Amino acid sequence: MSAREQRMTRMVGIMCISYTLSNFAGITIKILDPSVQHAGFSYASKLIFYAKYSVNFVIYCASNTQYREAYLLFLGDIAAFLRCKRKIAAHAEPQVAELNMAGNVNPTNTQQQ
Repeated sequence: MSAREQRMTRMVGIMCISYTLSNFAGITIKILDPSVQHAGFSYASKLIFYAKYSVNFVIYCASNTQYREAYLLFLGDIAAFLRCKRKIAAHAEPQVAELNMAGNVNPTNTQQQ
């Protein structure tokens, strides 16, 4: 078996184990406390149940170099876009609106004439 196949097998194995453990926690709580006598256990099992969807993403990012690099590139593009939007918003003219007695909005210009 090649090194790549071993890494893929390990990644899928870790994903299966995390999925099994997260489901096992929820099922165990439902069996032991079916009438929800202890709300904290119920909330904890739901948190673990929903966290499994995030855990798979983290495992995949940690295991796959190409995916990790592509995701970091994507996050960099998003950050650059947000910085650009912030600069545009900082230089934009502020808009003020007034509400008249009829409930209609009248836009006004804030520049002095």
